[in-house]
Amino acid sequence: EALDQLLRRFVAQNRMKLPGGAAYEPCYRIVS
Repeated sequence: EALDQLLRRFVAQNRMKLPGGAAYEPCYRIVS
């Protein structure tokens, strides 16, 4: 449960920084 909460907080922060998480997908594709 602790890990789940940390993941949720991480995702929440990303959503606040990146609108709709649209900017996150390109970064993920570049890394992969």
